[in-house]
Amino acid sequence: MSQLHAVSFHVGEGKANHPVKPGTSALDWEAESIRKAAVSIAHMGPDLLALQGVRDRVKSGPLLSEFVAAGNFEDVLFLPQRSVLAAKCAERRGKHLTGVGVALASRYRIRRARLLSLPESDDEGTLDAVLAIFAPASRVHVAILAQVEAPGRDIFVATTCLSRQKALRALQLTFVRQQLDDFAVAYGGPGAPRAILGSLGMPVAELRGALSTPNVTELPTTPIEHPTLVTDYFVGSAVRFSSLETQVLPVSDHRALRGNLIF
Repeated sequence: MSQLHAVSFHVGEGKANHPVKPGTSALDWEAESIRKAAVSIAHMGPDLLALQGVRDRVKSGPLLSEFVAAGNFEDVLFLPQRSVLAAKCAERRGKHLTGVGVALASRYRIRRARLLSLPESDDEGTLDAVLAIFAPASRVHVAILAQVEAPGRDIFVATTCLSRQKALRALQLTFVRQQLDDFAVAYGGPGAPRAILGSLGMPVAELRGALSTPNVTELPTTPIEHPTLVTDYFVGSAVRFSSLETQVLPVSDHRALRGNLIF
């Protein structure tokens, strides 16, 4: 049996969630808040760190690299909310896309990964997901799938941030789950452990209706002071969760969700 400690956090683009300290500029306060949040996550010691609503940089300075530098991560993947085709075209030109997106960092080697553009229409079928990759200028929802070489056994992980539209986010979640299942079966077999770590933005009942799975965390993460809404999740197949808790960090209007993945 293997175990990984995971943290999923909607970074909220690094915006501080408390008033600016007197005598400090707004940008300096944002940078200080980001550094403190990164240190807090480092103290959690995650083996897997899934970030949503994250940028490579904000006005006050680096964002993603602050969180990554705070942990001893072997591999890091970042995908802005652009089409996957646009990301690949930029890579061939020796550039990288910027903007808000999702990231996955792992202390263990990522054997392989898939980058997804999610369906942006509530029409039936997966054609919309295919068409989305041919819209380089548009801001689309995305997901990262990764096969992580965990001690003892590989695990297949996805991170994503879904649409706020009810019908669309259910379609997107189903799409991510199916893609993760196919990815896991292809490289790990039918019983391969898999988990979605992300900001799914839907009530528990809606999520269970979309996926028909019992293995879902149910900890409220918003608003941060007295959370009543469950918007951030761990969803598992052949994975169970333990030692679950949420934690307020100096940035974002979401709490960080942390816990152990046991598989």
